[in-house]
Amino acid sequence: MSLNAFLHPRNPYRGEKRPDFDRLADDFPTLRTKIEQNGGKLDFSDRDAVRVLTLCLLKRDFDLDVEIPAGSLTPTLPLRFNYLLWIQDVAVEEDAEDVFGFDVGCGASCVFPLLAVKHFKWKMLATEKNAENFNVASRNVQRNSLQEQIRLFKASDEENVFAALEGRVNVNFTMCNPPFFDRDKASDSGFVHEVNVEGGEVEFVRRLIKDSERFGANVNVFTSMLGHKASVNKVKAELSAVAGIKSFCFTEFCQGRTMRWGVAWNWRLNERGLELASDLPTRRKRAEKKSHAPIRFSVNGSDIKAFCYVLVQWMREIHVDVKLFKVEDAFCSMTLKTFSRDWRHQRRKRRENLAPPQPKKSKNDDEEKAEKKVLQLCCKLTCQLGMDDDISVQVAFIDGEAGKDGLAQLVQYIKNKSKGV
Repeated sequence: MSLNAFLHPRNPYRGEKRPDFDRLADDFPTLRTKIEQNGGKLDFSDRDAVRVLTLCLLKRDFDLDVEIPAGSLTPTLPLRFNYLLWIQDVAVEEDAEDVFGFDVGCGASCVFPLLAVKHFKWKMLATEKNAENFNVASRNVQRNSLQEQIRLFKASDEENVFAALEGRVNVNFTMCNPPFFDRDKASDSGFVHEVNVEGGEVEFVRRLIKDSERFGANVNVFTSMLGHKASVNKVKAELSAVAGIKSFCFTEFCQGRTMRWGVAWNWRLNERGLELASDLPTRRKRAEKKSHAPIRFSVNGSDIKAFCYVLVQWMREIHVDVKLFKVEDAFCSMTLKTFSRDWRHQRRKRRENLAPPQPKKSKNDDEEKAEKKVLQLCCKLTCQLGMDDDISVQVAFIDGEAGKDGLAQLVQYIKNKSKGV
């Protein structure tokens, strides 16, 4: 079954049908040769045919002239974009400028830094241990005249994985596509040094976690890809056992007939670090999110800035964190996030405040979950001037256990408070 319906919503290959290979081959003779060799069709079981297709797409879609040695690991672009877009979601603030990322082991293609620069306009630092891969990656950066945006460092086994970050501050994220297999597992998807490592990917990520502590104050979010579902719980156990980890989360990357997983974590040393939701968003949960249509309503008034700032005060009263993105005369936008459920059942709480004091009850499930830092609700709120000299408000669900019911109660809280303004 194809998983393309679950590509990241901003993935440039989402909704795109299989490329017209004949038309693509008109512009790329090397692809024409591969098609003619297979009776007019592209053979996706032929690794070299997939390599040629990837090179064509990189040139067609991003004007990237890339060298990928025959037999080397060939990056599939929908998967690479799923990973980069997820990083953008968890580690890069909206409208952020001068985003800086670090790729551990960029490989010969150097595809993550190249796409990060060309598509996202970020700057990248990358390392590579293998001498031949490092040389090819350097040529790819130079061939596309991106030496100012991408810096490469030759890494060694002995040094800290993140040693190239020494002296750097305000690093938005790190990323890594580690070798998936242990030394004794055979794979024909790439060269041995690209796909095999002692202890497999779990041991590799364990080292990433250990080495990341030294740079915990410098980096907003550390991330890695995982190739096996069985690795998720093992890595989760590793992160849970480290006292200094501030928060962590996992996700799924769905594309074609392949699934991969992603993990992100940060340290308490990092004051800028994000609170990462601790659950694993599954395909079912993502499908549920699609059904959460934004809630729209209007409030009296015409002063957007004044309403925006009073809204911030209301959110603080119920322990909802607010991150403002734009505050203008005719428009404002913000993200609301909370690990508490204090906004819920406000009418009942008002009645309880009028009643005689009752003996303190034991904590319920909601209170227990809040203490364990489970994300309850995250949503985006925008305001703009309406057509009838009022303020039009839209609240869109992003994530959280409270779901659409919790979103509706938060909206009702805002409506009730607005009536008193």
